Amino acid sequence: MKEVVAILMFLSFIPTVINAQSRRERKAPVYSYQEGYEYSFNRELDNNKGVPMANLYRDDMLYHSESAYITPKDRANISLLKYSRLGLGKDWELSTNIAEDVFRPMVGAKYQWAQWGKMNKVNIISSSMSLSTFYPGLRIAKNLEMEDIVVPQEPLNRVNVVSTSIKPSPFDPDMWIVQKVNVKETTVPRTKIAKVFEIGHELLYTRVWSSDPNCSTGNPYAALTIGLATYWGANMAEAGMAQMQRHVLAQRSPTYTRSGFRMHLKCWADGYITSWLTLHGGLFGQLGVGLHKPVSLEGRFEAEMFLTPRLSVTLGGIGSLGRFEGIKNLAMGYPMFDLSFYFGKKRSMSGLFDLKL
Repeated sequence: MKEVVAILMFLSFIPTVINAQSRRERKAPVYSYQEGYEYSFNRELDNNKGVPMANLYRDDMLYHSESAYITPKDRANISLLKYSRLGLGKDWELSTNIAEDVFRPMVGAKYQWAQWGKMNKVNIISSSMSLSTFYPGLRIAKNLEMEDIVVPQEPLNRVNVVSTSIKPSPFDPDMWIVQKVNVKETTVPRTKIAKVFEIGHELLYTRVWSSDPNCSTGNPYAALTIGLATYWGANMAEAGMAQMQRHVLAQRSPTYTRSGFRMHLKCWADGYITSWLTLHGGLFGQLGVGLHKPVSLEGRFEAEMFLTPRLSVTLGGIGSLGRFEGIKNLAMGYPMFDLSFYFGKKRSMSGLFDLKL
């Protein structure tokens, strides 16, 4: 009899143990990444609906190279028009622009100075350094006779030349009539391509907003970046180029002219829309002290669509607003198309935004 009573008491105690264990599980911290539950917080919901492969996105896919975010170690991306980046460690990344390297070889490095914040708000401060030259592009433009890019060092010299055309008079063959004719002759001075390097530095501050970890994954969904950049030209020769007569290039040409300095102030935003779409865009206030009209405004917008968790297509555009010497149009815009492939993967408790409750 005593044995039966003991068994009944034990069985009656089981629901209490289960409830206590359930309460402990509900209070236990659940991180944004767990083996078998990538990108999950609500396990029951994910078990019921499954975890789409597109949701297994890396955190850093949200962040454009214009932000202060540092690509984590062993992760990288290759893009045609955007910066291709490689994470070297906790605080460093290297970058370059593959399509632009043909005309303007560039190598960049970004270093993270500080990161602070709590849960759903994170702040990042970084420095971005770059070294580039327009020399190959200017040589190509000269060979293609693109005078709006390779502008001669001196204005075109158009001279009215007086020439004579002598014809016999139909009335008197022995009499000559001298006719003065104005002829426009163009004299173009030889354009010298200066070997000039551009050295740049940009101070970046990014504020990141993440979802409330109590009811979602805790992954970031928006980032706002403020950047102040200065660029200096290091001329290896005495010759200096004139300002390029084309939007977007014009505001970047002062470092390759005799003035040798330009800067910009930017405001950039990144947004996570769905598991397959992120939006990026910003405004740049450009200042080139060597330009006739030194201030201009530039805007960019990009929509990055992930065809797979690693491959994305970007559609967007870039616009320029400014009064530049030799350029008639006040504003111009260009479409943009890009392909990106991402290497590496999200790992348990690694990276910037995994929750640590």
